[in-house]
Amino acid sequence: MPDQAKPSRVTISEHSRVLDLFFKVDDYVVSHERFDGEMSKPRSTLVFERGDAVGALLCNPERRKIVAVRQFRLPVHLREPGRGWMVEAVAGMLHVGEGGEIETPYECVLRETREETGYQLTRLTPVGKYYSSPGGSTEIIHLYYAEVCEVDQTGKGGGNADEGEDIEIVEFDIEEFFDRLVAGEFQDPKLIIAGQWLMARRGNLAGAAGPARLCDSARP
Repeated sequence: MPDQAKPSRVTISEHSRVLDLFFKVDDYVVSHERFDGEMSKPRSTLVFERGDAVGALLCNPERRKIVAVRQFRLPVHLREPGRGWMVEAVAGMLHVGEGGEIETPYECVLRETREETGYQLTRLTPVGKYYSSPGGSTEIIHLYYAEVCEVDQTGKGGGNADEGEDIEIVEFDIEEFFDRLVAGEFQDPKLIIAGQWLMARRGNLAGAAGPARLCDSARP
């Protein structure tokens, strides 16, 4: 049976901004090609615009530690009262300058890591990028892995005080981190995805030398 042509046609007949604050919400009236080749009926779709973001999983091979952060998240508290303090990968949104220029994901992850943990990154390995919620938002998360050493921690971290951030640095033994990951204890998708990426690389290492060699072997 010959392959059917993939849908590609999209028609946006109306567009309006319904929320224009720090975050934006746009209303589109859109019709798209269906898998049967026909066009769908036009319908209103809200799209949440918040810009792109980065995340980074940090590993300290000298101390055999995974470095993460914990901070208060109101949406989590609203869903699970009393459990608003989330363990997460280092993360943050790409900043927009006064002239409208947007920093690169690379620049952003260096800045956010320095602000949140005090570590100055020197080498980064891209893990991948993904849409945070493709049904409702254009946001793309750029995810990285990085190794850090004691000499790289040139600041105390804790977040950007001017933005009201209050961030705690959290460390896990490497095997403990993997055990918690497999047990489903983490709820931050950045931490989960990057953790699974690192765990898969460990499984492919010849000889599986153990935690002391894990980060060293994963170095690009």
